[in-house]
Amino acid sequence: MECGAWSEELDLMRTALELCEDKEGLVYANLANSLGSMECERGHVEEAYKYANKSLQIRKALLPPDHVEVANGLNNYANIVFQELKPSACEKALELYDECIAISMKDEVHRQKFLHIPHTNIARVLRVLKRYDDSIEHANMSRSYAIAQMGEMTHFDGLADYHIGNALFDKGDYEKAEHHWTRALEAFKKENETHPTTTVARMKLSCIEMKKGEFAKAIANLQRLLVVAQLNEESKGDKGETARVTRKLAEAYELNGEIEKAKELKDSAESMRREIQGDRYPELPDDDLSLADKEMSPSEASFV
Repeated sequence: MECGAWSEELDLMRTALELCEDKEGLVYANLANSLGSMECERGHVEEAYKYANKSLQIRKALLPPDHVEVANGLNNYANIVFQELKPSACEKALELYDECIAISMKDEVHRQKFLHIPHTNIARVLRVLKRYDDSIEHANMSRSYAIAQMGEMTHFDGLADYHIGNALFDKGDYEKAEHHWTRALEAFKKENETHPTTTVARMKLSCIEMKKGEFAKAIANLQRLLVVAQLNEESKGDKGETARVTRKLAEAYELNGEIEKAKELKDSAESMRREIQGDRYPELPDDDLSLADKEMSPSEASFV
C-alpha cells in the first residue's frame, strides 16, 4: 500500500483469500489481516471488521497468547475500533494498543522492529482525546524506534513529525506545527511525490497558510492537490483523499469570502464522505475528523 495502488492490491488479496483452501489456518488469517488493514485505511469499517475479526479469532485459537502475530492483530484491530472516533472507542483502542505493546515487549526482535507502529497509532488516538502532550510523547517514542530500525528521514520518522504537528496545531502553536509538517513532507516526498501521505502533509501546510491569512496561496496549493487526489482515485479505489482536499479547499474559499464557492465544495465533499462511510455517515461528526487521515494509521504485515 506504500505505492498507493489500493485497487490492484485489494483485487490480489481477495483472489488469494478465495484460493486459500484452509479457511481456518494461519495463512488465511494472515491474508485476512492484510485485507482488513487495507479496508481500514480506506475507511471501509464494516469490511475491515469482517476480515480483522476472522484473522484475530484464528490467531488466538492457533497461537500462544503472547505470540507476536497476536500483537500484530491487536494493533490492526485497534485501528478499526478507532475509526468510530467516539471517546469510548478511543479508550477501547488504547487498551488494545497497550495489550499489543505488552506482548511485543516480551520479544526483543519484534520489539525493535514493530513498536514504532502502535506508538504512532496511540499518538493519533490521544490527539483526538485532546491529550496533546501525551500524543507528542508517543510520537517521539515511535520516532526513536523507527530511527533505530530504519534510520532518519524514513516514512515513520516523517510520520512522527506529522502527528506532532497535528497536536501542536490543535494547541495553537502554528510555528512549531509548520516546522514538523515541513519535515514530514520532506520524508514523504523521498518515497513518493503523489502518495496520499504526501498530499495530506501538503494540505496541512495549507492550513498554516490559512492561519497566516494567505488565503489565495492556500487556494492555489489546494487546487493543485485536488488534481493529484483525483488522479489517485482509480488506484486508491475511492474518493476519500479527494473528499479531504475538497473540504479543506472549501474552508479556504470561505475564509477568502467566497461563500457560494465554499458551500458548493463542502456539499461535494460531504457527498463523497456519505458514499464512502455508508450507514456510519450520520453517526460521525461534521468536521475534519470524519475525513481523518486513514493512510496515517499504520498496520503491520504478518510475520508468520
